[in-house]
Amino acid sequence: MYKNTHKRITSEICNVLNISGELKEILLKSVIIPDEHRENILEFGKNKVYWRHENHHKVNKEKILDYLWKARICFLASDYKSAMRYLGIVLHYIQDICMCSGRLHNEREELLKNVSLKNKNPKVKELRTYSDFERLIYSITPKRSPTSVINSAYYYSLVITKNLLTKYPLPQDLINKYGEVKKEYEENKKISFGMMLIFTITSIIVKNLIPLAISFILLYLILYQPYKKLINLEKDINWFGENSE
Repeated sequence: MYKNTHKRITSEICNVLNISGELKEILLKSVIIPDEHRENILEFGKNKVYWRHENHHKVNKEKILDYLWKARICFLASDYKSAMRYLGIVLHYIQDICMCSGRLHNEREELLKNVSLKNKNPKVKELRTYSDFERLIYSITPKRSPTSVINSAYYYSLVITKNLLTKYPLPQDLINKYGEVKKEYEENKKISFGMMLIFTITSIIVKNLIPLAISFILLYLILYQPYKKLINLEKDINWFGENSE
């Protein structure tokens, strides 16, 4: 998207959410940072290795989530200026991934200048945890129609901004779920290390590394899912900041 399109969308969001003054100014400056300081990416071609500009329409969504996390941490610490800087970068990428790249890209960019928003104050989906944001961002797909592009970019940007800048109480069911998964993980860890000890002794006795190799495979299978759930739940709890203590 053109810089002015990014700023137009973001300015409308500021108006709806009553973001004004210096914070609005920082957000509007930050939303065009990825275009003003374009990152280069190392590419491995068939017969050569080369650098190219990052394609914002196909940016790695983990990168967006990383900036999102930084924005949230700053917001919870009442460092609102830094939160706006990170949020601006998030919104830039969100708006760009709503638009298809390709041979008609420049024509679509021009058409976006004249497309108006259908609804500036739609009902906003509530996102409470980091996982909610993650699911939303991974669900965003590029649009071809200029009307769909501009309205999708506005809606997703509005949803992310409003929820990111909102503090919710930590749900008790999330705490309970974390306790259950942590207990499951600790129990599985005891079982896994017990099995590993048995397989290690067996490998020494039979002078064969196959039992030991099997123990590592079993260790992975038993512990991976509970560990992954535990990490995700920790992120969700930390998303609430001081409320999670």
